[in-house]
Amino acid sequence: MADIFVLPLKFSPDGVRRLYLALETASRSGIDLGPRQAQISCLSDALLRSVRELEDVLPCAAAHLSGDDPTALRLLDAVARVRRAAQIVLRFADASPRALPEA
Repeated sequence: MADIFVLPLKFSPDGVRRLYLALETASRSGIDLGPRQAQISCLSDALLRSVRELEDVLPCAAAHLSGDDPTALRLLDAVARVRRAAQIVLRFADASPRALPEA
């Protein structure tokens, strides 16, 4: 059985490159990387947390702007698009029951 490690939510470009190279090397050498469901589940949880945190902080950011400020409107639109993209990704990965509820 493969070991499962929880990765940090934020990666540096160098860290992503090292991870990619390590996974590529392991894959090419025939090492069993294990089932994907655990990785999908961890990534899904991280995606859900990120979307929820974004939705939580948006009102604070928008409160500093006037209601008709184009920046506030763009922020709201961007969060809605991120939510829709996350829903599509989670449906595609079939990692739900954690799927985001419709907004």
